[in-house]
Amino acid sequence: MRKGVRCSRLYKKLIKNNVFLINTDNVTMNPTIEELYTIVNNLVGENTKIKEELRQLRQLITTQPKKPNQLLTNTPIPKMVFQEWVKTFKVTPKHLERVFIFDMMEGLKSCLQEYITTEGVHNIPIRTPPERRHVLYIYDQDVSCPNSTWSVCDMDDMLVLIDQLTLQFDIAFCEWDEKNRERMQSTQEDKDKYNVYLLKIEGKDFRKYKDKHRNELRNWLCEKVLVV
Repeated sequence: MRKGVRCSRLYKKLIKNNVFLINTDNVTMNPTIEELYTIVNNLVGENTKIKEELRQLRQLITTQPKKPNQLLTNTPIPKMVFQEWVKTFKVTPKHLERVFIFDMMEGLKSCLQEYITTEGVHNIPIRTPPERRHVLYIYDQDVSCPNSTWSVCDMDDMLVLIDQLTLQFDIAFCEWDEKNRERMQSTQEDKDKYNVYLLKIEGKDFRKYKDKHRNELRNWLCEKVLVV
């Protein structure tokens, strides 16, 4: 078989199998050696590119996300675990005033902000690593091992945090009420204010939309305790 015939058949086969890779506008079905050489080189280049893309894709698929302990390995160990830390919360008249002026969510944020600022991010058991800016981690006892460890703050953990804080706000309001009830009943305007304050502390809307507020507070905390 003549070389030209073999080349022509090979070329037709390449055209048939790889038509999406080849621009045939400027070539004939009886290619020269130079044209065939160009086509083969193009196919080799495309093949190499596809192999590299597959390699990167496999690497992406097989790469395991880092565990929380690995993400936070270079941060100092907190002074206490999460369950102990939330029990230290104390609500001041300043925090209570935020609830009176705005709502319970603002009161929670003001209290947490003071703890974060006073104690410092590296001393409290809640943090957000820079690699996962929208995930909150807590340092707490792990039931599967004797040591404390970092784990993702789940819905139950956030409820523990919120419940402890709202309890402290209830206590603070009772103390405020004992000191100010008589004064707050002196005029109709004061009575109206008192009723508004009471409704905000009871937080019926806050409890009604607890899931929404829990997510809002978690997102807010992610920004405040980001490790930089």
